[in-house]
Amino acid sequence: MAPWKVLVVDDEEGIHGITRMIFRGYEFEQRPIELISAMNGTEAKDMLAQHPDIALVLLDVVMETDNAGLLLVEHIRNDLSNKDIRIVLRTGHPGYAPEAQVIVNYDINDYLSKAELSASRLLTSVVVALRSYRDIKSARQQAAANPEQPGNDNQLLESAAKQLHGQMQPILQQSQRLQQFDLNPVAKDLTSNLHAQHQRLHNSITLLSEISAPHQTDMIEPITLMDEVLHTFLPQSRRDGWLLDYSIDPQLPAQIKTDPAYLRQL
Repeated sequence: MAPWKVLVVDDEEGIHGITRMIFRGYEFEQRPIELISAMNGTEAKDMLAQHPDIALVLLDVVMETDNAGLLLVEHIRNDLSNKDIRIVLRTGHPGYAPEAQVIVNYDINDYLSKAELSASRLLTSVVVALRSYRDIKSARQQAAANPEQPGNDNQLLESAAKQLHGQMQPILQQSQRLQQFDLNPVAKDLTSNLHAQHQRLHNSITLLSEISAPHQTDMIEPITLMDEVLHTFLPQSRRDGWLLDYSIDPQLPAQIKTDPAYLRQL
């Protein structure tokens, strides 16, 4: 069977050697892994043009420039309009690309620190990425084979959203745990802002994954729900100079029957 093509982009020769050693003889679903090497962003662009069926990019951040890896991410997603290929960042300079900031601002699928990276962790990340790539391709093939069948677009959207949901959940949990520490006021405000941003991103992803899912209803108080929503948007309102307020229609009951999680996401 055709191998899974994995592009390794890194300016350190040793990283290419170690990666080849880890994946020597390794197979996923009875298909071998073919590693393709590039030493910088320019070479990586050439390899992407030569191999349009690359499934995964293992990408360094700091190469010929401090943000060469991030520029390549934008090239793949925007210039090539390739949303299927999986991108895993591996960086030895996390200060140049803080994890939370990169995950929110760039369309990547995983973030690994070279200093903490083990062979088993890399293998796990690659398998998860290849499985995601396989599922996306399978969904596209089914949609192409049944263009008139309703729901194909939703199936593809839900599949992608579920992958994002799985990656976002641990990030949200980490920023939530930060709220429990006894921090100074400045640090506490920063962690609150970070958690609010994570919560909004998580809500959006969850909303996409539940477009056609059944919803459970419950009795809720609109005032309580709106207060929660305002709290989530408070950091952005401070940053952008918004004044947020709301009023409840007097004709609306004190309690309404709806799905609180779904309504909060909306």
